[in-house]
Amino acid sequence: MKKIIALLCILAIVACAFASCGGGETEGTSSFQGNEYTPIERAEIVYEKIGEPSVKPENTYKAGDIKEIGITIEGAKDGVLVLKVGKKASLTGKLLPENPAITTVYWESSNEKIVKVDKDGNVLAMAPGCATIACTTVLGFSDTVKVLVYEYEGNDELANQLVALLNDARAKELSKAATTDAASEDAATEGAASEEAASAAEGEEATDSLDQYKLKTTDTMLQYAINQRVYEEACEGKMDSTRPDFYGIGKDRQHTTVLTDYEIHSRGSTCLNGIWGEYTAEQVAEILLSSEDSKKAIMNKNYEYIAVGCYKNGEVTYWLVSMIIPF
Repeated sequence: MKKIIALLCILAIVACAFASCGGGETEGTSSFQGNEYTPIERAEIVYEKIGEPSVKPENTYKAGDIKEIGITIEGAKDGVLVLKVGKKASLTGKLLPENPAITTVYWESSNEKIVKVDKDGNVLAMAPGCATIACTTVLGFSDTVKVLVYEYEGNDELANQLVALLNDARAKELSKAATTDAASEDAATEGAASEEAASAAEGEEATDSLDQYKLKTTDTMLQYAINQRVYEEACEGKMDSTRPDFYGIGKDRQHTTVLTDYEIHSRGSTCLNGIWGEYTAEQVAEILLSSEDSKKAIMNKNYEYIAVGCYKNGEVTYWLVSMIIPF
């Protein structure tokens, strides 16, 4: 028995020494670079003030009164208002005609956990996400605006670098595949040699733009959603992967929340899992394109939109990539 106890003690000492020398991998540590994943401190939010909520106005029109025939909300660009959490903005309901007998309107938010609005059209951003503000007249005419609320606006410089690198790789490969297909088709239908058909196809490619093969970056809601998601991952310390060989299609935590929070609907979607560390955009692109799974997703012609979120904290950058197939 004494020999067994002594042996166990020796094993325990060896294990402790091994761990202290870095021989064991600990939770929250990257085995690739040895960086500790330290969650960042979330900034305190100070909320501005707005007034009391609206009360639905009564219809007290009398015979001969001028009545409204419509309303338009002013103060939002192209029907969308973007606000940082804690900040407020003012909207105005413009009645048509401008001088009806009753000018009182009713303001309402579709989700007060995200956006509040008072009786004068002042909007207050409460939490990240998307909500709709409606302004309704006495006779039921209504107009709406979308409000996008964010906590972290994103690092456009780094994000744009990664998008450009991925799009260049995608455009070259898809263009090459299209050229090969065209060459094969020409050779089969015209009976020409494969090399001649390929040469003709390459000539056409020179005059054709590669932009048709690139993923679009014009989905504003997706971009705000991915920015917010990567910030929350950095704050919470819950990035799914700390290694360079990362990918995950339609099943990870970031994927589900990034879509639902901002009411993004798609036929199909993918989110390439987050990565953190002292990585440049070039390194992240190389990592993504070196994995068959993530490369397959990037080269999939069915995907149309891409968004990259990145949060830089000192030397460490947190990256998250999302692509969707729209309705």
